[in-house]
Amino acid sequence: MFDVSRGLWPDLGNYLCVEETSMALNEGPSSSAENEDEERTGNNDEDDLDPEGKDNDGSDGDWDSEDDELDHGDSAYGSDQAEFSEDTYPELRIQADGELDIAAFDNFLELLYEVCLTLCTETFIAGQPGSTLLVYFSGILGFSKDCQHFLLARQYCPQLSGLIYMQRLLLLERALPLRPYHIIGIPQRPHTQQLERLNEIRAEHMVLGSQSPLAELVSLRNFGRTIARTEPPSILFYWSDDGETVSNGSLQLTMDKFRELPEYFTSRAEELCGSLMYGLEPDIDLASVKDDLANSQSGYCFIKHPANGLESAYKELLIRAYSSSKGALARDGHWRWPIVMSYLKQVTELEEMLAGGLYVEGGSCPRVRELFALECENGPFTSCGIYVWGGSVVYVARHHKAKRQTNREFYVVRFLPARLSRAMYLYLVYIRRLANLLRREQVGHSEIVQKNSDERNERLLFHVNGKAWSTSHLTEILVKATSKIWNQAINVRLYRQLAIAITERHVREVYTPFNRYDDLSSGADRNAVFAWQSGHRPLQRETTYGLDGA
Repeated sequence: MFDVSRGLWPDLGNYLCVEETSMALNEGPSSSAENEDEERTGNNDEDDLDPEGKDNDGSDGDWDSEDDELDHGDSAYGSDQAEFSEDTYPELRIQADGELDIAAFDNFLELLYEVCLTLCTETFIAGQPGSTLLVYFSGILGFSKDCQHFLLARQYCPQLSGLIYMQRLLLLERALPLRPYHIIGIPQRPHTQQLERLNEIRAEHMVLGSQSPLAELVSLRNFGRTIARTEPPSILFYWSDDGETVSNGSLQLTMDKFRELPEYFTSRAEELCGSLMYGLEPDIDLASVKDDLANSQSGYCFIKHPANGLESAYKELLIRAYSSSKGALARDGHWRWPIVMSYLKQVTELEEMLAGGLYVEGGSCPRVRELFALECENGPFTSCGIYVWGGSVVYVARHHKAKRQTNREFYVVRFLPARLSRAMYLYLVYIRRLANLLRREQVGHSEIVQKNSDERNERLLFHVNGKAWSTSHLTEILVKATSKIWNQAINVRLYRQLAIAITERHVREVYTPFNRYDDLSSGADRNAVFAWQSGHRPLQRETTYGLDGA
């Protein structure tokens, strides 16, 4: 179809698509004026694929697939419309008369888009879903890698979610094209009546009960989620008789060894802080540090609270780093770039130790994406995730998975131990701000602006050029630490399961359940009388008046 030797496309008239598919894809008006006169087709919300808001591709029930080593983060597309250049698709470089034939790439991608649409809109034969290529291919994805058995439902459903997500994007672009596709005859979306155009595609291909691959895959995934709840856990742990040793396959771990991991992250973080502070030892009293958890002003954090006087504290570290007799960052008014690079490398290592500490200390493990979504200060539309409260550094994780299922926020506040709180304080107040200054100087020195840098996301606690760390980054940190401490490599997913198993076995024995809102039973807190005196029940009082530190 494509003449590689000439780098040119042949006559498209020789390559026609199936007549039925071509009519379905190419039919439609050729101008916006004609589009407005089209027959409008509505659709009731009850017929949609997601009538109750439960059809979320990212929601994996209780499978914890978001903690896998595979990271499915934001692809960071710079534009909805593809722009082609030599740097965009280096693997597709084809020379025509010594120049890059960009038009050929554009034509090729349009034809590829048409193929994808053909698969998404394929018609069932004799009412059998398996007659379409996508549904048939989804069955192949249900085999194990060695093709010796079928995957469990919790392993198979994420495969379907990927197919569903991509079909939605393709059909949305078909309903409301951002730009015209001249080769395959799809006009650009009109400026009016866009909802009517979208409903036409929804009614035919995206509604529950329609004979389309998307509807079939969504139905199959919903059934798979129901089956997954009846399957045994993916990981089973076994305990010794004395309850001090837990094992799973080749993993065998004592509780004394388990406690060494938090100590490793904390001790290493303290060592790095001592090196990066150039002998500066500020008097830190976290109990006296002021913070305002209700302050939503953009850019605010406890460092900028006027009562703390910490906004310029990092300059004292800068002076020490500049004038130090050993390992000074500058000399005679010029930066010593090899030493600066070594300093920034140590800062990155400190960030990794802090990330490990935040993950394994301060209570049960957070989900990795929620940990890496923490921000050091308020943004225009986001809230700070690091606070100082009650003499401790705390971080607030927003449980996005629960919000997708219930449409309600779910917050978990974790208090860091004293030593790790101090290391985090030094990093935020002194080291991080100095490192940001050095990185800005580095960019100015090299005169190279990092293309992937996103200033809006530099508020993230853990980021590289404004992009949040991936799940695999924490996996590397944890594997390296556990290999050194336990002589066994443990990834993020297994550690989270392990921590939950230890919590269920040991922490429940020393934890006494209580109902903070109980004011009627014999075991009720006597302080509930104060809520009664103001004419409230405890739950109503705390909800209405924002008590308990809000």
